[in-house]
Amino acid sequence: MSRFKFRAWDSDERRMIYSIFADYPFSWHLGDGIELHEHDGHQWNVLKNIVIEQWTGLTDKNGREIYDGDVVRITDLMALECCGGPDSPLMKEYTRDWVVEWGGIGYKARYYDSKSAYDPEIVFDLPTKNVEIDVLGNIHEEGR
Repeated sequence: MSRFKFRAWDSDERRMIYSIFADYPFSWHLGDGIELHEHDGHQWNVLKNIVIEQWTGLTDKNGREIYDGDVVRITDLMALECCGGPDSPLMKEYTRDWVVEWGGIGYKARYYDSKSAYDPEIVFDLPTKNVEIDVLGNIHEEGR
């Protein structure tokens, strides 16, 4: 069984903070909303402008955890096998970049083009079979 893991994007400091739920170096406080407290070694500090993202429970081809908000490259392995390998011109059609996001009842992949942001109309369930996923970054740190 996988654990709940979260990360938080600190918009003020422009940095990503990783931790396991309710573990050091930060803790969550629920009240009128969610408040994130980070320990700097001496005291607890409240972080104001944060975006909380959850781990999907999946890892990419390199073992890197995939979180909500990650930009990933997904390659269709079935197409790779039948289209002549990774250098085939056809593989361009079967390898795309996507943004991982929560879709209400599961994680979704939303088409992403770094030149034009991503198209809100192209969305499907995040695939887990017959694909290779590579985390390229996230929507915050990549400046996208």
